[in-house]
Amino acid sequence: MTSLNKLRSLTLRYCMLVEFVPPLGRLESLEVLVIYKWLSVKKVGVEFLGIHGTIETQTSSSPLILFPNLKTLEFDLLPMWEEWEGMTRWSEEEDSQKTIKIMPCLSSLRMNSCPLLRTLPNFLRNTPLKELVIDEVYSLTLAQGCRKGRGEWPNISHIPNIKLGFEFVQKDGVYQTDDDETPSAVSTSSSGIKKFLKNYLRLGLALPGQA
Repeated sequence: MTSLNKLRSLTLRYCMLVEFVPPLGRLESLEVLVIYKWLSVKKVGVEFLGIHGTIETQTSSSPLILFPNLKTLEFDLLPMWEEWEGMTRWSEEEDSQKTIKIMPCLSSLRMNSCPLLRTLPNFLRNTPLKELVIDEVYSLTLAQGCRKGRGEWPNISHIPNIKLGFEFVQKDGVYQTDDDETPSAVSTSSSGIKKFLKNYLRLGLALPGQA
């Protein structure tokens, strides 16, 4: 990765058969990362950050900074992606010790067409995100968990602008939607996933394992 340390923008496309996202967290100058149309990825592990293990294994006296300058991160069209792994036993106490920093400059996170992904990594709550955008139809399960009082809210409530589909759930730090409001576009998780797969197959693409 040494020869890539000056890289500022990176788009990885059409990796149809690749099952693991490469370890990119040590790219010191990287500001924009787009991962598009990875059809076989099921899990994005901590290896993506450029480490192996958990916070407890990082014992250096100086903080370990991963994706130190990343500002924009986008995942688009990962139909088999089920898990984005966080850091084991991450806590406010560990964060205050500055043992490790993950994406300390991250400003924008966009998630499109990831129908099987259910949760976001816990380290996002320690990032300075200003914008979270999730495609609510084709990333339905994840979007439903990103409303106030639901599973992902503790990790994202600090983000001033949260947009699910065409709707701002939080704008300029102000929550926009009552807890009992549910847009018609997200009536059931199964219908959203079925719609995604229907449109996906309409493009003439075979899902992994069907080629």
